[in-house]
Amino acid sequence: NLLISLEAAAHPDDHAELMAWQEILVKQGYADMALDCLPARKDLQTRTGGAYTRPELCALVAASKAWLRNQLLQDTELLTSPVAAPLLRWYFPQALHQPYAKAIAAHPLAAEITATVLANLIINRLGLLAVPRLMADHAASATGQHIGEVEV
Repeated sequence: NLLISLEAAAHPDDHAELMAWQEILVKQGYADMALDCLPARKDLQTRTGGAYTRPELCALVAASKAWLRNQLLQDTELLTSPVAAPLLRWYFPQALHQPYAKAIAAHPLAAEITATVLANLIINRLGLLAVPRLMADHAASATGQHIGEVEV
């Protein structure tokens, strides 16, 4: 809820930048203009303030999290590192941590759970445009690999 409120209150320039991110998410299949009721560029520009509505921002949050989760799933080194282990434990109720520590660590969906938790934390705390901006600024993928010039 806080993320949506902060994004809704963002400067109109941020909403224009968010449109470019929306177009990437649609092109890559993480968002659907019709299904998610997302505005076209011309529709957004004709709105007072040029801003997204809260429901549209919700759809972009979901799409951004799904995109980032899939990016993170490609980095098995990160997802299996000791640094990421607390994210997996955090997903489960604390009462299960001690008696089922081995079972949690060996969970068949450990990578998927860790990637989901990490994607949610990053998007919720840093905002919708943090990762695309970092990628563009540093010519890197979402997992930090240098890939040359990035268009975001």
